[in-house]
Amino acid sequence: MDRTVTAVAVVSLLALAACAADDGTGSPTDPPTAAPSGSGQRAQCAVADPEGQLILLPGSLTPSSATVLDGVDLDRSVGLEVIEQSAVAFAGRSSVQGVVLDYPPLPNADLADSLATWDTRRDLPGVRLAPGDGQHAVLVAVQLTDPAAAGHLDGVVVRYTDAGGAHERTLAQPLLVQPPDALCDVAAYDSTLDWAP
Repeated sequence: MDRTVTAVAVVSLLALAACAADDGTGSPTDPPTAAPSGSGQRAQCAVADPEGQLILLPGSLTPSSATVLDGVDLDRSVGLEVIEQSAVAFAGRSSVQGVVLDYPPLPNADLADSLATWDTRRDLPGVRLAPGDGQHAVLVAVQLTDPAAAGHLDGVVVRYTDAGGAHERTLAQPLLVQPPDALCDVAAYDSTLDWAP
């Protein structure tokens, strides 16, 4: 059976400070940018697979110097836990974000319209990247802590070390994760106004 795994919810993202952004701006000490609380913006919504799992693609990075990816944490998360974290070579734009609706995807599955291949991912922490390694996407598999209740997060915090020391950067990705038997309906989207940044 041939199944295509797609990434959805393409939105802009914050570039890692230790990595070269398209416009060349940013530094390890710049604070992350986020919408102010109560901004009236609804979060994205996705329905978890039958096991209550899905994969986040919160962003990608291209190191400007030797960088070690130390791991990830969920930013302002409720009802979700990380079950896998990895990095994978990525051929898309640095602004691509998304959600892969099955964990794990089929072997050799292409992610984000064939811009990355699941089988080639490397587990975090400890992935070492050099400028010649090119762009890498961060992949974070999450699971609902209660399979019957929705969970949500504001984004993913990526921890990394470069010549300047240890840093962290938040990649904003406000997302409501619905249980497998629920829908992303108007009421679900409206509920995100209570917590989305």
